[in-house]
Amino acid sequence: LDADKKQIQCVVRPLQILRADGTWENVGGMK
Repeated sequence: LDADKKQIQCVVRPLQILRADGTWENVGGMK
């Protein structure tokens, strides 16, 4: 479970950072 949590954090943290920068739309609209 610890490994899974780490993987999730690796994915979630960058998304949170992008959202903080206001570039969430760029990530969600990536083509």
